[in-house]
Amino acid sequence: MPYVRTARAYVWVDAQATAKPEKSTPSAEEVRWAKNPLHTHHGMCIGFADTPRGAFVAVKRSSGTFWLAADHVLHPRELSDWLRTGFGHAA
Repeated sequence: MPYVRTARAYVWVDAQATAKPEKSTPSAEEVRWAKNPLHTHHGMCIGFADTPRGAFVAVKRSSGTFWLAADHVLHPRELSDWLRTGFGHAA
């Protein structure tokens, strides 16, 4: 596997690609904002979007809010439980 050297350390090339937040944000129609945010080690999950590019979770951190691939933030069962309990009734 190839390595990339940064100023601080060597990292896997794959690790850098998966750790980057999504640069574009989902459209307003695709976003569901949580009534009950979910605290994770990635930050506080505050929204969910199911887009043609895949499922994304809005993660709020001290540095801002980022859209990350849902499977990189939550286990499928955690995501399913959160979608059922964290969003209330669909409008």
